[in-house]
This record gives sequence, C-alpha cells and structure tokens, in this order.
Amino acid sequence: MPQKQIDELIEKLRARSQGRETWFAMGRDEKSYFISFDWQSEADAWMGDQQIRRAEWVEREGVHLVKQRVFSELEELAREAADALAMLSARKAPAIPVDAAAQAGTK
Repeated sequence: MPQKQIDELIEKLRARSQGRETWFAMGRDEKSYFISFDWQSEADAWMGDQQIRRAEWVEREGVHLVKQRVFSELEELAREAADALAMLSARKAPAIPVDAAAQAGTK
C-alpha cells in the first residue's frame, strides 16, 4: 500500500475515533460517580436542582461535576490501530548489507 494511502487511513481512523464528552456528578474523592450526562446543560440543571433540594448532601459529599472524554471500545481499537500503522509506516526497511546481497545473487 502506498505511503499516501496509509497516511490517509491513519488520519481517518483518528478523525472518526474522537470519543464524546460526558459530564459526571462525582463525590469529593472522584473514585465513583452518582450520575452521568451527555449534555452540559443537563448536568448543570441537575446540579442546580441538587444544590437547592439537597444542599446538605452536596456539601457533605463534595458533589461536583467533572467533564471527561469517553471512548467506545471500537474507538479505542481504532486509535490503537492508527498508532500501530503510524509506527509501522515510520520504520525503514533494514538495508541489506552488500556482502549479503552479493551472496544472495550467487546462490
């Protein structure tokens, strides 16, 4: 496969495996989460409601919102494949020593 096609494939794999932003309502220690949201507006609305209705709990647990990029299993595999292709395409084929080339031609 020509290098240009390999580079285009790497670019496509990376472009189509960007993940998605997710907002998590987490406690102070950030070891687990209470609920997740796909939209910041929903996360903000939920947090505002909790601060009004359950202010004591929010304060006690240190509840806050954390935004993270989440990748599906397929996206993770596509990213790994792109990295592997990039690494392989960057390698140069080892040069055959002159003596070995001469020997190969005489056999």
